[in-house]
Amino acid sequence: MDIRQISYFSTIYEENSMTAAAEKLHLSQPTLSSQLKILEEELGFPLFERRNRKLFPTEEGRLLYENAKNLLNHYDSLMQTFQDLKEGVYDTLHIGCICSLVILAFPDIITDYRKQNPRCKVHVYENNTANLKELLDEGKIDLCIIKGNFDSSLYCSLSLDGIFQSERDCLAAAGLPEYLDSFGDSISFARLKGVPLIVQRTHEAALRNAFGVHNLIPNITSSHENIISALSWSGHGMGWPLCLTAPPA
Repeated sequence: MDIRQISYFSTIYEENSMTAAAEKLHLSQPTLSSQLKILEEELGFPLFERRNRKLFPTEEGRLLYENAKNLLNHYDSLMQTFQDLKEGVYDTLHIGCICSLVILAFPDIITDYRKQNPRCKVHVYENNTANLKELLDEGKIDLCIIKGNFDSSLYCSLSLDGIFQSERDCLAAAGLPEYLDSFGDSISFARLKGVPLIVQRTHEAALRNAFGVHNLIPNITSSHENIISALSWSGHGMGWPLCLTAPPA
């Protein structure tokens, strides 16, 4: 059993089809079937069973896949480490971060870090909190910057409140110039009455509460998981992204 066979098996498992796996791996189907057969003979167990022309993993197949994922991740990480050494890179940092912080505060922090560590590569993984914690558990990232609650007994953690937010959050609106130019540097809640708003789903309740303080109901026409999507929709004139951010210094 070698890493190539493990990779082939994992692709078959994930694609749930020998044909689709062969296409993804750019191999002929007979070649892939042969490699799977060799692996099954070495392990002494069938890894898939075929029903109605579909592949279904056996118990042994599921057990192998659960362990194969970590094995392949560690193998890729090891190969990347040696590639970095060839290129004179001393270290590589894999950081997960929620999308809003990647845009609002992260660039300045990474710029300072790169100045102090010029031979370090930084790879950023943008996602929501739940998916970032999953990547951390799987060892695909070294650390993650998230919002929300988590089981602090399972992780080493540090509060970044002093970096990413002040004593209170403030609202920032974005939009096409033809809509925003007439408003000046600040926009009152009253001026946002009836304006089609695009919000991040995780902040929607807080935004509704903020409007409620002024006895207003926001005209939320769509919600998204991250600010990138909201900005993209705004660029097409579909509304104004409204998000919580740290107050300007």
